[in-house]
This record gives sequence, C-alpha cells and structure tokens, in this order.
Amino acid sequence: VGLFVHYQIDPLSPFGEEWTDSSQLQLLGFVILITGQAIYGEIIRIPGLRYRSVSEDLTKFASPSASLHFASPAVGPVG
Repeated sequence: VGLFVHYQIDPLSPFGEEWTDSSQLQLLGFVILITGQAIYGEIIRIPGLRYRSVSEDLTKFASPSASLHFASPAVGPVG
C-alpha cells in the first residue's frame, strides 16, 4: 500500500514509501507468509503431505447444542 501511495497518489505523502534495498526482502517475507497461511488453511495442498478428513474435524468440535442447530445468541434471530 505504501508503494502504491508513493508512486501513484502523492510522492510527498507521509503515508507512502519509496522502494528501498530491503523492499525485496519484505516482499519475499510477505509471499512466504501468505503461502504458509494458504498451506495451513489447506487452500494449497502439497502432494505427499497427509491432510485430515472433514469428518475428523467436525467430530472434535461436536456439542449437544450444535447437534440441535442452536444459533449463538450473539448472532441474533435467523429468518
């Protein structure tokens, strides 16, 4: 966002920044972070890794109220 503000909106804005020597390292770190989150969230699947099945995930969090389809009072009425 800072690069966009500096190069597209206003180069004198205090909210923007120039491309520096460490910007490439920051970009690489951001790409690694996003890729890691996508792998953890199983959006990207790596061949050779084991993944849990959906039924295993649901049984861990099963509760009596969930089985009766009760909604959270924080959500408000449905319908």
